[in-house]
Amino acid sequence: FFSCVGSAVPQHVRLSANGIRMRRSIRFIGTLSIVSLLLLTSVGFRLERFKQWRSSLMLQPWGALSHTRHTQTYQQNRRILRRSSASAHGPVFPLGAHDAAQATIGSTPSETGPVLNGTAPAKSVLPLGPKHPLAQGMQNNSPPQTSSAPMAAPTGPHAPQPAPDLAATPSTAVLVSPVDLVEGLFVTIQAADGRFISAVDHDAGQAAAQRHEKIWRVSKAYGGYQFQCHSRAYLSADEQGYLSIDRMHARRYETFTLRFRGQKAAMCSHHGKYVIADESATRKLTAQSASDAAPVAQFRFGRVMDCSSVETCWRSQVPVKHLNDSDILPVLLFGSPKDLDKLTTSQLQENQAKVFECWAHLPTAATIVFTKDSKTSQVAQSRRLDVDRTFYVHPEFGQPTYKALFDRAFEIGGTEVVVYTNGDILYTRNLLETITFVHKVAQQMQKGKECKFMVVGQRINYELGNEAPTFTSVNWEQTVYEMAKQGTLFQANAIDYFAISRALWRAVSVPDFIVGGTAFDNWFTGRLAEKGYFVVDGTATITALHLNHGHIKGSHKEPKSQHNTELALRNGGWGKGAVTNCAWFTMRDHHTGQLSLWDRQGRLLWAWR
Repeated sequence: FFSCVGSAVPQHVRLSANGIRMRRSIRFIGTLSIVSLLLLTSVGFRLERFKQWRSSLMLQPWGALSHTRHTQTYQQNRRILRRSSASAHGPVFPLGAHDAAQATIGSTPSETGPVLNGTAPAKSVLPLGPKHPLAQGMQNNSPPQTSSAPMAAPTGPHAPQPAPDLAATPSTAVLVSPVDLVEGLFVTIQAADGRFISAVDHDAGQAAAQRHEKIWRVSKAYGGYQFQCHSRAYLSADEQGYLSIDRMHARRYETFTLRFRGQKAAMCSHHGKYVIADESATRKLTAQSASDAAPVAQFRFGRVMDCSSVETCWRSQVPVKHLNDSDILPVLLFGSPKDLDKLTTSQLQENQAKVFECWAHLPTAATIVFTKDSKTSQVAQSRRLDVDRTFYVHPEFGQPTYKALFDRAFEIGGTEVVVYTNGDILYTRNLLETITFVHKVAQQMQKGKECKFMVVGQRINYELGNEAPTFTSVNWEQTVYEMAKQGTLFQANAIDYFAISRALWRAVSVPDFIVGGTAFDNWFTGRLAEKGYFVVDGTATITALHLNHGHIKGSHKEPKSQHNTELALRNGGWGKGAVTNCAWFTMRDHHTGQLSLWDRQGRLLWAWR
């Protein structure tokens, strides 16, 4: 381009001294521009590569530095918090020998002979399970029953305890080849001496391993295989030479290369070490220099024939443990539903009455309906709910503010934790169990300080139809679970309930957001999460069922929503206000009912002991 510019200069000018200098200057500028452009491109590319490299080391869950730092933090936390005295390398799960009752994997208890037979397996790809994590809990938590013994305070980190007294035996497992080891397959992993790799607690041993703890689900990524256990965590290989199960998400540390020799295979970790079944009955890794043909490094993979999905393979075979009412943290539940006279149809009014009826069955310290409407008060009181009429109402909109309701709830409730809920949400006991668990974890994490935490979660939308459900003292929870199975999980930025501790509420300043308007849920969640408070996503362990009313986002057009939006913008906006922005989340072991706390990198932090 610059050469063309130089050539465009008239000839008598080009041949003059000034012309020659001008042509040289133009060429020099052109050359300098091209070189500068190339240098900038090269530097930009190198900076991008450096960012990717740094991210892979420090931020990405599969980075070596991330894993090393996690291991060091893990060990340090165990010492500081006086956690379980198990292996300092993380939860190590023994391989162990079988007892007589666990020596076979037959369809009936009387079946004998080899654990794995040579029947040709089917080659269809099996389904990967439910469409959202709540589907697992709702299908496995029914019917809910109360255990006679209270659950202890959370300790850990450690693997979920095995379920007690599981008498069922697995159906026949058939050997699989590399071609048959497809995504979503449920398999057993058997050592040459007949023992299985089992997802059991490191203190329990193989003798306590149950059927579901010997079954793994296969997935593929990073050029290898990952194996997920019943608690939804993955088999992992660390740098210390041990296997563990402490990650909810698969990374390269959870990836194994299978080197088949006939129907047997050696499992090689991503850093070139083989899994071996050693004589001390623990699963360890050995150096790559060891022969992959050694008997201790040989495993057989058997497809479990009666496992076609998460529900059929890992569903609860014993009643899920629930806390006794006396063991549940005293919690005040409150809401401010629409006045019944303002609901447009009799069906919507009946739905509101059913919500009150469901709330009345929850073992809360108290459940309060904030309303000044006489008809709403009458219906709530007929369902044994408390009613409060002495709360602040915004003069412009004629409705209460969230701040006023929370202040009033803490004033009259006398509980350490209160739960605000929208008026059209059904719950089960797992709401209170999750709050109790998170409260105990917060007490352990914040020793010597006021307990500050909040629990939020996504809801499940359900089309009720023309027939309202019937709740009794016996079947109310089962009815909610059955309805939830047919619902769909709603978006992560629509939050309908907040369980918050008194100490955390006192620590924050909340403007006068109007109840029922938009923006408050995202603003409130986002502000607390960004400030580093203990905000937990309870979606996977809380059943929050929303009864659709035909205008899911109808309130977005109301003036109170515009007021709330402007208020949120003036106070920092609502970025990172979705449930998925919470740094922690809860999970439930559907066999034992145990709750556990994980971080967003999929690391197990706490579990019931």
